[in-house]
Amino acid sequence: MSKVLFWSPVQGSVDSAYYMSAVSMMISLEYRLRLLVGHTGTQGSSIEEALTLKDSLYDSALLSFRDSGVDALARLWMSHKLTKDNIADYMHSLLPERLDLLTGGGQGTSNHVYDSEQLIQSILHTAGHYYDLLMIDHSPSTISASTTVFREADLIVACLPQNMRVLESFFSQNSWPEAMHGKPYIVLISNYDAESNSNLQNIKRRFRFKGAIFGIPYNTQFMDAWNDRDLVSFFKRNYRMEKRDSIGNFMCSIRNLGKGMIEMLGMEVTLRQFEKGA
Repeated sequence: MSKVLFWSPVQGSVDSAYYMSAVSMMISLEYRLRLLVGHTGTQGSSIEEALTLKDSLYDSALLSFRDSGVDALARLWMSHKLTKDNIADYMHSLLPERLDLLTGGGQGTSNHVYDSEQLIQSILHTAGHYYDLLMIDHSPSTISASTTVFREADLIVACLPQNMRVLESFFSQNSWPEAMHGKPYIVLISNYDAESNSNLQNIKRRFRFKGAIFGIPYNTQFMDAWNDRDLVSFFKRNYRMEKRDSIGNFMCSIRNLGKGMIEMLGMEVTLRQFEKGA
């Protein structure tokens, strides 16, 4: 299983959540693989903001009885019952046989469990028997989680604004976590404006960057879908759009990012044929 970490050095930024969510939907709809998405935040954050999960997931009165997500996996791990045969039973299916979600931990989750490096490693190892690709949105929640997820990642997607001060800090490696050094990475420019002086070509030239860099433009329809918790339906309706208008331009940018990630990971996957109702 290949592991991709989406991360932003900008405190309070949610860009990593936006673009992990978008590219995971695109890859799941276009390629034949099983993909798992998750995040290091608490329940209801990251990609969960854009979804309607049809259960009592966010009923605080039922937190102790949750039967899915990180809480359930932690209980299984502590009782030595987490296996490759049951791990998928504790995920939320977003696209059947294509895309699953591992939801975050509850607010009352015990720190000594969810800060555990052994727990994180066990989940990743076990998930690798069932899924082909894992994407994690990293929020700076715990030191242990941060170190472990960076170290375990095969590829890091650094989500950066089109802001020269932030870019200067990133390319000088001042904003890098220690565990990121030596890791392959992609630079993703969020809310990208191709007409800006700080376009992709000029960024690469200024910082003498020869690696992979992508720009994702702001898209109103995508943000409306996020706020309406309509992410899945939005992508199922629009993911085939070509580069003719703003939504087509957005979809092509996400598609190019997904293709670049798969190529950098060296994954051998095939495109799905367009399927009615996909």
